[in-house]
Amino acid sequence: LIPNWNATPAGTVAYLIFQGGNKAAALKKNLDRFIGVGLGTMLGQLTMGISCDISIDVGAELACGFFLLAYFCLEFLSFFVYFASPNFFYAGLMFCCFFAEH
Repeated sequence: LIPNWNATPAGTVAYLIFQGGNKAAALKKNLDRFIGVGLGTMLGQLTMGISCDISIDVGAELACGFFLLAYFCLEFLSFFVYFASPNFFYAGLMFCCFFAEH
């Protein structure tokens, strides 16, 4: 999970959102970046935490299977959004990257 005092997600969002030029035109892309990074990081942490929690009850093998199934399903869906959606393609890519990181 994310170690204490880790600023990687916050630093990444600050780096991605910072742009010069026309502020109003970049608002939608900045929000897509924020949604992708935030959602990917949160769901990555939740999936790992839930699979570790259920490993106590159902065993490590079944918990590992659950984690792999959830991982591949969410990665497939995020790539589907990336390639198929004209509006949220960037959010799908950022979600995929940050979900895989955690």
